[in-house]
Amino acid sequence: MYCTFLLQDTYAVLPQNGEAQLRVFNGLNCSGSVNVSGIATDKIKPLDFWKAPTLQEIDGYKTLNVSIHSDSSCSFTFPVDEPVTVTEKQVTCNKYMMIT
Repeated sequence: MYCTFLLQDTYAVLPQNGEAQLRVFNGLNCSGSVNVSGIATDKIKPLDFWKAPTLQEIDGYKTLNVSIHSDSSCSFTFPVDEPVTVTEKQVTCNKYMMIT
């Protein structure tokens, strides 16, 4: 028996006019939770990333409040609560505990 796999080209879905995207990367070996200005709340697994839904009604720039908290799997606790500015037609990435 033979199996054949067909790989399709994949293309990034980039934000269009009036849209922006935000990703938060977890570089730690423990889980956390993220909340973006009431837009979305979710968990981030260890050494993984979280992608917010495509942000709408962005006219140039928009500042969002990003809150990130560790869970009980971390040997320490950390709250991160800071503004992040997203830019129309761009992807913004942040790493928690290494916010840049």
